[in-house]
Amino acid sequence: MLKLKLNHWLPKYFLKPFGFEAITLFPYVLVASKTTSIYLARHEFQHALQIEDDGFIMFYLRYIGEFIVNLVRYKNWMDAYYNISYEIEASDLSHDIYDPDFLGWLEHIVKVNVKGQRITTKSAKNKVIN
Repeated sequence: MLKLKLNHWLPKYFLKPFGFEAITLFPYVLVASKTTSIYLARHEFQHALQIEDDGFIMFYLRYIGEFIVNLVRYKNWMDAYYNISYEIEASDLSHDIYDPDFLGWLEHIVKVNVKGQRITTKSAKNKVIN
């Protein structure tokens, strides 16, 4: 089961300075903030599905390989990142928040503040959601 960890040190200190809020290190989705948008959660959930489809090692090898090839091609690390096939697919599907698999995962781990479309933990005391 995929686990969401909010307010995690890894993305907070190593990704957020570069404009990124979260990372999927299967079976964890690590988020820098105490809350996150439903769209970012869907984006990271898609990466988990990609990892399940391609396998852990193949996903990360292909991800890093595409990044390196794109870096040579575009000579810009942001363009290299945004042109990774996994990122394109996850970004395209980030607004598909009514996907039944995603909703099932979401139902088990979080409550959704629909007005603000923010995700918070079931308990304000918990920052890790299982």
